[in-house]
Amino acid sequence: MRKKEYHLSLQKGFINEFLFLVHNIIGDNMRILITGGRSGLGFELAKKLSLNNTVYLTVHTSKQYETLKEEIKKENLKVLCFKLDITNKIDLKLINTLEIDTLICNAAIGNAGSILDCDVSIVKDTFNTNFFSTLELIKTYCKSRNSKRSKIFVISSIAGIIPIPYLGSYTSSKAALSMFTRTLKYELPKNISISLVELGAFHTGFNQSMIDSIEKNSKKKELNNIHKIKRVERNIFSIIEVSTDKIVKKLVKSIEKKNSKFLIRIPFIQSIFSKLYLIFIR
Repeated sequence: MRKKEYHLSLQKGFINEFLFLVHNIIGDNMRILITGGRSGLGFELAKKLSLNNTVYLTVHTSKQYETLKEEIKKENLKVLCFKLDITNKIDLKLINTLEIDTLICNAAIGNAGSILDCDVSIVKDTFNTNFFSTLELIKTYCKSRNSKRSKIFVISSIAGIIPIPYLGSYTSSKAALSMFTRTLKYELPKNISISLVELGAFHTGFNQSMIDSIEKNSKKKELNNIHKIKRVERNIFSIIEVSTDKIVKKLVKSIEKKNSKFLIRIPFIQSIFSKLYLIFIR
């Protein structure tokens, strides 16, 4: 029998969560929902933003929810977490039950492998989460806002500008997400603003995990070449990655601004490199 999934109003500790909501709803702070909050950028953003705002942090599975809840309790954070799988349309309806004025689309997965060798299902899976489900999330959120002022931040990547061998399914999904966001800027109603956040390489372990998946998704005859590629890319990332704290600090500042910029590219050095690439190489 399939285990029943419990959402916001039915999860354990409902009374405490309800009191948390009441306490924050009567204030005039930002009410922010962050997807992809299991760890890394999403979790660190929630920690900083919760100091001055109401933060709802979501994760993909019920197991992740239980783990995250314990982590929030351990660090004594004023953050409300719950399960919201952006690939599940039933889960997405939860957006309509919350009063959110800022949506941060951070959920993403990183599959890697040779475009010619890996199964097309791997590419489809990457696009389903990183692009199509993010599109569904934004559409659902916009329908719930009517004429209320709102902000959306779409977390994309500088990797969507610069091709990286064997990371094509991830980088192309981010390229599509960036172009979609640029187009959406001109189609949204005036009460909703949107910002495209193109992040460079920073250390959370995400890049390393993605590089490790190259071997799993490649054919055996390519393994000798794959080992060299993995070694080179690991070395490159170890050099260029900056600390998550630097990224989070600058991003929080942008999110909390009354009028956020449309294009946010950080860190600075990697942003400059991407501009030079667009001008002189592409």
